[in-house]
This record gives sequence, structure tokens and C-alpha cells, in this order.
Amino acid sequence: MKKELWLILLVVFIGLLGFGIVIPTLPFIALKYQASPFVIGLLMASYSLFQFLAAPILGQLSDKYGRKPVLAISLLGSALGYFLIAVANNLWLIFVSRIIDGITGGNISVAQAYIADITQGKERTKAMGLIGMAFGLGFILGPFVGGVLGNYNLALPYIFAAALALLNSVFIMAILPETRKINRQQKFNLVDWQTLRKVFQDPWLRRLVLLFSCALLALSLMQGIFALYAKDMFAWNQKQVGYFFAYIGLVGAVAQGYLLRRLVDRFRETRIVKGSLLALASAFVIYAFGAQPLAFYFGGFVLALGRGIFNPTVQALISKRARESEQGLVLGVSQSFSSLARTFGPIIGGFLYGFAPQLPFGVSGLALFVLAIFV
Repeated sequence: MKKELWLILLVVFIGLLGFGIVIPTLPFIALKYQASPFVIGLLMASYSLFQFLAAPILGQLSDKYGRKPVLAISLLGSALGYFLIAVANNLWLIFVSRIIDGITGGNISVAQAYIADITQGKERTKAMGLIGMAFGLGFILGPFVGGVLGNYNLALPYIFAAALALLNSVFIMAILPETRKINRQQKFNLVDWQTLRKVFQDPWLRRLVLLFSCALLALSLMQGIFALYAKDMFAWNQKQVGYFFAYIGLVGAVAQGYLLRRLVDRFRETRIVKGSLLALASAFVIYAFGAQPLAFYFGGFVLALGRGIFNPTVQALISKRARESEQGLVLGVSQSFSSLARTFGPIIGGFLYGFAPQLPFGVSGLALFVLAIFV
């Protein structure tokens, strides 16, 4: 494996370790300020909304000025967002912190573009799977550490996450090689309508972006309410939720780092996508009807397998379709649409949760099953 690939995987791992730390704790912090499930959904959605707005801009900036400085500066914004949560004394400041982190949180498209710069063909699909493995490893330790530290003080995980983001930024500038030459003549637009038209005029690229966005919309229904569901169903606290997400991260890391690479060698990528969607649909059905912790853990196993295979496979297909000179921008557009899906998902999930706790999971399972039929 190329040295640069190891370095970007380590960068992604450190960044996701910090992000994973906050997962088990943020809903519990919002509950301190009497936030309803719908408000918690809005809180989660605020991050994704501003990520939607910023992702194409970060992608263009990385095409024009290089991947390295964009990655480093965006992580400084994440550090500021985490620090604001640590010192927040009201719900509005928490919203501000998530908005700041969302603006700089579109850097995953830059990391994907970096991978696209140094890989080709099926090796790119495998490399995208390794990025997913780095995500999974971050989610193994991140939620675990967040749950344990949050059990002592809910501000402590965010201080730790801020320090990690700062360390990650320094690491990028000091060690990571640059893969793009500065091109100050390259056109830059806040919204590149020509590229957006190109994405949707290409039937295959349009289908991939819409598929990815719709699947993430269904998946993100649980983003804001999962901790509430576990609390209401099983009286779990943030530590137990952290353990659960660490378990999902472990299974996802194995799926992305081991299983996906073997599936790509044996099956067409479209068949892999269909199978992963069916697995995700099954997981949400288990959540909707499983009333025991054991069923929850089995559903988490199926969910981690499906998502670990689905995400990098679709991202690699999108990357292969894009021109080499527009990797950052096209992946940024894809990330932007997926962020838009994650904006509406938690809001819808919180709204449905008000009617019945099982309803968001049932709706997600049905939607994912329909998507699998049309792949």
C-alpha cells in the first residue's frame, strides 16, 4: 500500500475518533435543556445542513489550492465546535457549535479526493473501503471513550475531541504529502451550476448520487433518536449507548477492511450495492420489532455490515465516473447531497418518534427495501 494512503487513513481515523466521541453524549446534553425528540433532530440536522452548503466549496478549494491546507484548516473549525459544546450553558450555543463544525465538516470529500488522486480502478474501490475501515475504527474507540468520559462529566469528551482535532491538523501539515499543484487560474464558484448540470445530465452519475442520498436519508432517521430509543426501551445511559456504537464500529471496520475487498473481487459492484441495501432494510425491521437488547445487538451487526459495504462502494462508483480534474468537486457535490439527506433525516425521525418510538425504524426499513428493488 502506498505511504500516502496509510497517512490519509490515519488522518481519517483520528478525525473520526473525535467525532465518534460525541455520539453517545449529545442527545443526553440536549435533554438537560428539556429538548424534545424533534428539537434533538433539529440539533443533529443543523450540522448536516451546513455541511451540505460547505462540502462543494471545500472540494473546489482543494482542487484549486491543494488537499493538505483545506484538510488542516477544516479540522481547526471542528476543534472550535467541540470546545463550544464543552463550555455551552444553553441549547443555542450548542446549535452554534454544530453549525461551525458542519461548515468545516465537509472535509470527507477532500479526503476521498486525496484517495482518488493516488489510486485507480478497483484499487480505488478497495481504498474507499479502507477509508470506511478507518471510520469504523474511529467509531470503535470514539463512542467508547465518549461514553466512559461522559459518565464522569459530559463536557470532558468534547475537550478531548477538540484536542484530537488540533493534533490532527498539526499532523496533516507536518507529515501528509500534497497531491495537487496550486492552480490559481482554476475557476471557483460558490455554486458551480455547470458541474451540477453535468452530474444530473449523466444518467449513471445522477442515479448514483440520488441512490446514495436517498439511502442516507433513510439511515439518518435514527441519528437523533437512537439514544432516546435505547433510553426509553432499555433505560440505557450514555455509557451503554457508547458501548453499543463501539460494537457497531468494530463490525463495520471488519466489513470494510476485510469483507468488502473480497466481495469486490468476486461480484459486480451493483450487486454488492443491492445486497447491502437489503441488509440495511433487515436491520431496521429488527429495530422496529425487536424488544430485547439481544435483538438490538443482532440488528446492529446487520446494520454495520450493510452500511460498511454500501457507503464505500457507491462512493467509489461515483469517483470512477468523475473526470480526474474534478474529483474534489464531484465528490463534494455527492457529499453535499448526502448532507442534505442527513439534514432532513433526523428532523423526520424526531417527528415520527413523537407518534411511536418504533415508527422511524419501520419507515427506514421500508424505504431501504424499495431502493434495493430499483438498483
